[in-house]
Amino acid sequence: MLFFSSRGIPGAGRGEIPFRMWYGNLGELRSLVPDEVKMIVATASATKETKAIIYESLKLTKSTAVVCKSPDRPNLQYCFQYIYKDVPLELLFHDIIENVRCVGKHAARTIIYCQTRRQCAVLYRVFETSLQHNFYKDGISNCKGRLVEMYHAGTPKTVKRHISKNMSKSEGHIRVLISTIAFGMGIDCKQVNKIIHFGPSKNIECYVQESGRAGRDGTVGECILLYNGLLSTHCSRDMKELLHDENACRRELLMKPFGFIPVPVNHKHTCCDNYAKTCNCGTARCLFSLGLTIPKTTNEVPQQTRNVSCDQKKLLKSKLVAFRKNLIKEKTQNMHNTVTLPTVLLEFGSIQISGILKNCEKIFTISDVLQYAEVWREHHACGILSAISDVFGDIANIPVLVEEPEFDELIGDMDWEEIHNDSTLMSMVDSQDEDIFMDGTQNESHGASLNTSSFFLKLASVNNS
Repeated sequence: MLFFSSRGIPGAGRGEIPFRMWYGNLGELRSLVPDEVKMIVATASATKETKAIIYESLKLTKSTAVVCKSPDRPNLQYCFQYIYKDVPLELLFHDIIENVRCVGKHAARTIIYCQTRRQCAVLYRVFETSLQHNFYKDGISNCKGRLVEMYHAGTPKTVKRHISKNMSKSEGHIRVLISTIAFGMGIDCKQVNKIIHFGPSKNIECYVQESGRAGRDGTVGECILLYNGLLSTHCSRDMKELLHDENACRRELLMKPFGFIPVPVNHKHTCCDNYAKTCNCGTARCLFSLGLTIPKTTNEVPQQTRNVSCDQKKLLKSKLVAFRKNLIKEKTQNMHNTVTLPTVLLEFGSIQISGILKNCEKIFTISDVLQYAEVWREHHACGILSAISDVFGDIANIPVLVEEPEFDELIGDMDWEEIHNDSTLMSMVDSQDEDIFMDGTQNESHGASLNTSSFFLKLASVNNS
């Protein structure tokens, strides 16, 4: 019997370094086995692309008998929520924090997946500061009685064993686990009601596996994906397309790469946030919105608006992409002898541009840019407003756009600034996203491993254009 993990396949998820490198050499073992020897190849949920790689790696023939099951879970509800960086993290997770504060060890069990260890530490600190003595079971300070725990590759083994044992018990007191993807493999998590992703998974295959740890007991599980441009730079093209789609059924889009059609649900509101918007079943649960209660950060009624045509949006997009290229050029002119990547890769990408295009009819001033767009630096806000002015010609007092100052302070609170400055998050950026470069991803298990070769090769073509 041969067990084969899709996470160990060279090229799976477009990464160059496999999760477990020796899995990629199983084809050599296969070549040493006589053809008449029976073999079983097993893997977790795998997309059609991953299956093709398995076939190629193990030299399987088309006559291979295949037994597979759809990864669709009808008891899971999906909700994708854009998060504005001016929403403090304690307000973003207010629902979860208050649930723990009010009912303690009886709170809904939740796993919050983060992309890096620093993100785990920042969220852990937010929960600890907000809950104070309610951070512990029965309000008594005890390192083994925390209701909120943190888990990543660097967590001490004794703490890992404590968390794994506690999470595998229905009566376990840990109610919120803040973790990287280091947690979950081979652990039967009991009574997990919510899976929250603080930033998208690197691809759809990973997201389906990670979100599938909710509702394993058959009860309704809620899968919430929180994202913005900063947190989405590293993910694959198919994941970005999933984030952008605000109309199609999330479940159908998630199952498509696997080659399955999801089981129809009785009521649209039990499927996903997109379908819930058109549900009119009239049941009591239909009145409840999916996801977290996130405070509004924009005015309900803008002071002024303009009519925007499709052609104008296309022109504005081209100008924003050109502005982004210029930002990269400015930041990389003196980078020939360094492997440091410019932070503009995180700060101004396709999702930020998409948000500007979505709200361009309401943007007339710098204040509007800061309100309706994900902007991390004032210099970027000036460039965005200048591009909008070039297209519509209805803005007075355009700020003069000069070369970006060497020290341009970040716009955002302390927690978001710490997340922005996370070197590991930067290391996950292998190459540019769709409008300029191709996507690239890295696994958390490789820490700050960075392959910058593809970025600098493409950078050279941009600088020469």
